Parts: sequence; structure tokens; C-alpha cells
Amino acid sequence: MVRERLSIKDFAKIPIIRQRESEADTFIIIYGARRTGKSTLGLKILKEYILYKKKLYAKIEEMQEQGMELSKKWQRYVQLYNWKPPARWKPLFEKHFATSTSEMAEQILKLPKGSFCFVDEGIDIASWQDMMKTEQKELMQNVLKAGERGLLTIFITPSLKLLRKEILAEAQYFIIIPRPHRRGVGEALVLRNYDNSILREYKPFGVADLINNLTKWKRISHERFIAKIKALPTYTGYFKYGRMDERVYELYRVMVKEPAMLLQKKETKYISKLKYDKILYALQTVLYNLYVRAGYSPKQIESLFIDKWGNKLWGISRIKTAIEKISTMAEEPDFTREDVDRELTKAMILEEVLKRVREDIKDVLIEDEEKE
Repeated sequence: MVRERLSIKDFAKIPIIRQRESEADTFIIIYGARRTGKSTLGLKILKEYILYKKKLYAKIEEMQEQGMELSKKWQRYVQLYNWKPPARWKPLFEKHFATSTSEMAEQILKLPKGSFCFVDEGIDIASWQDMMKTEQKELMQNVLKAGERGLLTIFITPSLKLLRKEILAEAQYFIIIPRPHRRGVGEALVLRNYDNSILREYKPFGVADLINNLTKWKRISHERFIAKIKALPTYTGYFKYGRMDERVYELYRVMVKEPAMLLQKKETKYISKLKYDKILYALQTVLYNLYVRAGYSPKQIESLFIDKWGNKLWGISRIKTAIEKISTMAEEPDFTREDVDRELTKAMILEEVLKRVREDIKDVLIEDEEKE
């Protein structure tokens, strides 16, 4: 029987119970549109997790001082996962929060056992879908490498399209925020993944069935949307939650969110349409030469056209289209060195202007802070 209203305080104890009972990690995904309170909910869950960890650490320390004997499970927990959170949030934001998925993929293996990592893809530099899938893959590989480290991983994303099925299959909980806060109160629906390994791998959380069901409707009311989610066999209950402590959220904004946004502006690369066309032409020509001159079949080319994890980059139909496009070309495309240089010069000038604007904004902010 579904227990409808869930307590965030009780929910935050689940990762610790999993650490003690089965020496397992806990992976939670929070999904919702932008500005619906995903980060707020993630921080509130994390806050309760840290508070419980602190109380538990103090209790175990007291029991040990009094010479009380611990059960085998508790002895194992102390040995592996008795991480003591720092007193303040600042060191947590420095070590356990990432400004990008790729950064967290590097950090996750270095985190203490029994601690946590927090990834907010709403502010991630990997805003391009292909790049995000690659970085998520790297992150997931390291999550799995971490093994039984008792880590709580909170993974926030603004788009279902950016979630690979492999990632959903590894998560224990999937939290959906269906709409923004209303009068300062947010609502979130909690799904618990299947225990059955086959269902978890091929139909994680039943999300694919939910999407197929919803796409049959041109328009759907909020109430019907909620009802469709609650009809899923993985539905567990819902949260009602308020705003995060302003001081903590402000520190999160300054130490995590704003640096990530600056990094996004700095590292996101744009190329002109002319340069894109030239790169695409070069790639199509390589495929054409593999087919015509090297004698590879489209199927063989497809097997070569993969990333380092074995994911197919192009399918057979797209490869055939590229080959046909080069085959039917009557003359060489009109790409000149002067055209490319001109477009690159424009891009460099634009980048320099943006750099100056950012510096001016930074100077103004510093002046304002000095006045205050």
C-alpha cells in the first residue's frame, strides 16, 4: 500500500540504512523543468542526510566512549561509512558539489566513504545533448567503479531527453517535480525503481510507459498528469516542501551555481555555419572513401563509427545518405580559405567583446561590494 505523504527527514535516512544493511550506494535523480525548485529539494534532502549523519556519528562516539558493544552490522558501518560531516557548509560546497558533470566524474572516486556527491545539470556546461550523454556515461562508470562506498549521489536534470536508460537503471529513486512552487510550497512525486533486475534494466521506473502514455494527449491537465504518475507501479508517495534556508542557498549560488554559469560561458564553443558545413563535408567524404575506395559496406562502417564506450554515432541510413550525397555531387564545394578566415575573425572579435563586457560587469560587482 502506498504511503502518500512522505517525510524528507525519513527519506534522507534511506541512504544510511542502505549503508548499514547492505553496504550499498544510493543514487537519486531529481527531474523537473527549469525554476521548479529541483536544487532546493536536493539541498533539503541533503541537509537532513547531513544532520542525521552528525547525530549518528555523535551517538556512536558516545557509545564507544562508554564501552558499549556494537552489533556486527554497526561495527561494519563504523569501519566503512562513519563519515563525519564538517560543521559548516562551505567545505561541503568545495569538495562535494561540482560545477560540471565531468568535474564530478573526476571527483567521485576521491570522496570519503559514506559521504555524498551533488550534480546539478541545470547549470552544467554540457548543455549539448551528445556531450552530456558522454559525460554522464563517464560519471556513471565512476559511480559504478566506486562500488560499495556508501555514497549518496543526488543528480539533478532539467530534461528527460538527457537521461540515458542506463543511468535510470542504476538509480534507486526518481523524483519528479511537476510544476513550480505555489505560494512558497513545492510538490514532488517519488518513484522507487523495480527490485527485479530485468524490469530495472529495460523499463526503469516505468518512465518509458509514462512518456508513451502522455504523448497520446495533445493537452493534458496538471491533475491528469499527476494521476498518470501515481498510477505507475513504482510510485511511492510525494513530498511537500518549502524554501531552503536563505543563507545556505545563497552560499550555494555563490560557490556552485555562479561559477558553473561562468564556466559554461567560457567553455561553450560556437562555430560558424560555413565551418560546420566544411567539417560535415570532410566527414561525409571519409565515409564515401571507406565505401568506394576501401570497399567497406555501410554495416561495417557503422561498426567503426562508435565512441570509446561502443555507442553508435551514426546509423546505417545516415551513413548511406552521406555516401549518396558525395556520390551525386557534380562539383567541389565552394569553400575558400578566405571565407573561413573571415568567419573566424568575426568569431574572435565577438569573443573579445564578450570578454570585455564580462570584465566590466565584474568590476561593477566589486565596486558595489566595496561600497557595502
